[in-house]
Amino acid sequence: MHRWSIEISYKYFKSNLGFDEYRVRSSISIERYFLIVFLAYNFLELFRVTNKHEALNTIGKTQKHLNSLTTKALVCFIYEKSKQSITLENILSELKIA
Repeated sequence: MHRWSIEISYKYFKSNLGFDEYRVRSSISIERYFLIVFLAYNFLELFRVTNKHEALNTIGKTQKHLNSLTTKALVCFIYEKSKQSITLENILSELKIA
């Protein structure tokens, strides 16, 4: 029973939090992996608990909410820059994706 919940958590972290690219080949990388996962999970849980008005009753909903906030901020940034007649090339350069 305990192994199943660990496997589910591991799969969740890999697929939803972007830890699928992290390679653990040494004891130090294993320690770092667990530290990063612990910090990410605690950040999400702290955000969830402190934002109860958002009906964030799971870590998954919290993650989706934060992704939404990030997307909104990006769209607002691009919109404001375009209102200032800044070219798309310059916006992409400022976002470091050019």
